[in-house]
Amino acid sequence: MRGHQAAVTTVRIWSAKDRVFSASADSTIRAWNTTNGKAVGAIRGHIGSVMCLHRNETSLASGGEDKSVKVWDLTQGKMVRSITVHRGTVLCLQMDDTKVVSGGADGAIHLCDLRKKEPERIAFQHKSTVVRALQFDDSCLVVGTETGAIRVLDLSSGACMQILAGEHARSVSSVQFDERRIVSGSPDWSVRVWDRVTGQCVEELEEHMRGVFAVRFDRQKLVSGGGDRLVKVWDWDDDLWCINTLRGHTGPVLSVDCDDVRLVSGATDHTVRLWDFSDPDYVRGPPAAGGLDALVSVASFAGTTTNEDCVIQ
Repeated sequence: MRGHQAAVTTVRIWSAKDRVFSASADSTIRAWNTTNGKAVGAIRGHIGSVMCLHRNETSLASGGEDKSVKVWDLTQGKMVRSITVHRGTVLCLQMDDTKVVSGGADGAIHLCDLRKKEPERIAFQHKSTVVRALQFDDSCLVVGTETGAIRVLDLSSGACMQILAGEHARSVSSVQFDERRIVSGSPDWSVRVWDRVTGQCVEELEEHMRGVFAVRFDRQKLVSGGGDRLVKVWDWDDDLWCINTLRGHTGPVLSVDCDDVRLVSGATDHTVRLWDFSDPDYVRGPPAAGGLDALVSVASFAGTTTNEDCVIQ
């Protein structure tokens, strides 16, 4: 899917609405129809690169080079809040129905209660010059830092509850967790899987030939994207065997997202690619040895901005 004029920094699937959102260094956020690959809208409001996105059922949150976190109402098609609390680029964020948590190049983590006018300030106990990745649930916040360390913080108090045993050799670029495990990616070329209870590293995947910038997983699969321009799909049920290596991007893959049937990736080549898990070639394809392209790329669609019907200024 083409339309961005610079690197695609973040992609997010909205399965219920057949939409993909993408953010870019061209200062825009774009929405795409996953059925036909057409661009259906562009969101403008940031000055400089848009670095991160997250959404709930009605809203989209974005963070960028302009040090701001912006919240967009997807039903009304407008920005409803702009928050500037960081002193540097906002590199990562997550939102739910009531709050947005963001981390940035200033090393700070901020929690904004969307029900209140002013951001809530929590003294999160971590030591890092840059916060590159984060995720939270009802009780804790997992943070990936510039130093390669991963910390688990109490979401209410900000206290450090756990530091995972061992560190990446370089910064943590992406992190995700569930009730059992934490998965992280790093420019040190590795994907690591950690036991959430013990904090021990239980798997280290090193098939990427450059840095790993993005990881996502569900109960069946783990997906990673890297500087080698590849997207890799790993099977939990087969001892994390790499079952597919997906080619098509011509620049480093900066972001991936997936649901049960689709995988979306964004890269420095300015494109968003959508891949179909339901294709029979993928389901029956043998494990990728040296990179079998069994997963069919549904799109690097040539969608343009000429037919946008929900441009937000």
